[in-house]
Amino acid sequence: MTKITLFLFIFFSVMRTNAQDWRNNYEQIENDFSAGQYVSVITVANELLNELEEIGLNEDTSYVNTLYYLENAYFYSGNYEQAVQIGKKQVGLCKDIYGTHHYFYQQSCYLLAILATYASDYETSIINFEEVLHLMRKNQEDNTPEYITIANQLAGIYDQAGSYIKAKEVYETNYTKAKDLYRLEDSVMQGWTNTISSFYLTHGMYEEAEPFFLQSLSMMETYYGKESEMYVTVLNSLGEFYLYAGWYQKCANTFTDFVTLCKKIYGSKSADYATALNNLAVAYEKLELFEKAEKYYLQALDIKAKVFKKESDYYALTIINLAVLYDNMGKRKEAEELNKEAIGIYKSLHGAKSENYAIAINSLASIYSGSGKFEEAEELINEALKIQKNLFGEKHPNYINSLNNLGQIHYEMGLYKLAEVELQQVCNLRLETQGTQHPDYAISLMVLANIKSTLQNIRKPKVCYWRI
Repeated sequence: MTKITLFLFIFFSVMRTNAQDWRNNYEQIENDFSAGQYVSVITVANELLNELEEIGLNEDTSYVNTLYYLENAYFYSGNYEQAVQIGKKQVGLCKDIYGTHHYFYQQSCYLLAILATYASDYETSIINFEEVLHLMRKNQEDNTPEYITIANQLAGIYDQAGSYIKAKEVYETNYTKAKDLYRLEDSVMQGWTNTISSFYLTHGMYEEAEPFFLQSLSMMETYYGKESEMYVTVLNSLGEFYLYAGWYQKCANTFTDFVTLCKKIYGSKSADYATALNNLAVAYEKLELFEKAEKYYLQALDIKAKVFKKESDYYALTIINLAVLYDNMGKRKEAEELNKEAIGIYKSLHGAKSENYAIAINSLASIYSGSGKFEEAEELINEALKIQKNLFGEKHPNYINSLNNLGQIHYEMGLYKLAEVELQQVCNLRLETQGTQHPDYAISLMVLANIKSTLQNIRKPKVCYWRI
């Protein structure tokens, strides 16, 4: 009997010691997490999980909370994949312990969906977002701002995962629900409007996007008036939308109004007025009204030289635009001089690996190409492509335009097969980023067809007629 009593005393003493140890570890995890010491959190949390499993507390609230801290510590340390693995374990445990209707389960699903997004694990993210929304619908919470916010997040993941149709359906359903919850003039509603219009714009659905831009402009006029900064800002966005969509006449009309209002509100010597003039010049250049475009570029350049001085990004940007215009007009000497001036400014301000420097050398490459200096042009475009790929990736408009220029140069050099590969890639990228209705995509198709025709003619065997 004495031996049994002694054994029980020792057993419970060990239990009390272990309990005190893991509670101390848990407190350390909480403190370290609050202090941002995530490496320590990861080490202590993994040790604590093992301890809790050994003493049979692997379904205790403390075990679940430790998983939560560990999951977030991995996330904040940049180890997204490990965070997702821990998140999956926490979701499964919450489901077993609390059930699917418990708040902890829903929160763990939502957190896992967010973390999986950072890990580019779209399948896991979609499954958990859909689970959260399913539970909210069962609880009749599908007409709440929280539901719409989470559904919009899901739509964004659908979009990233390539499920554009699903994304479109969710965005449109959310917008309808949002209209029932908010007034059109509410800032939240304006946010939903921007979200869906941006989605349409990104996927080349310009007809669907235009009404939302016009609606935003109408709201600004109603609540702030035409001579307000809010209205002018949205008017400029509308003009940029028309430019992006390739609707150049609408773009010119919109930027004409933008110029008039900027002059009235900010004055004829302001930077805002110079920007408006520059934008209008771009629109006229797209319409091939080169004399009008030159007039407004020169006006903008004169103002920017006084407001910003010549060693500035704003001045250099207008120089680049004017150089491109002169190249289109056949004034290649003037274009080359202006372009080299802009390159010098950008290099001085930002170095030789910046976005603006890449744009400038790409522009100079186009001028060289038009002058028959193909080797010099090829070297510059390859340099621009390397910079743009490092900065933005291969789906950025500037990268696509540079690749298109390189393909055109290789075609002019007689490197037809290489040009075909590059311009096919351009065509594919423009289809993905701009859609089938954009003029740039149509031009890419025509250029590609021309190259394929050239290659086919080259490959045809020549017929020899022997004279007898």
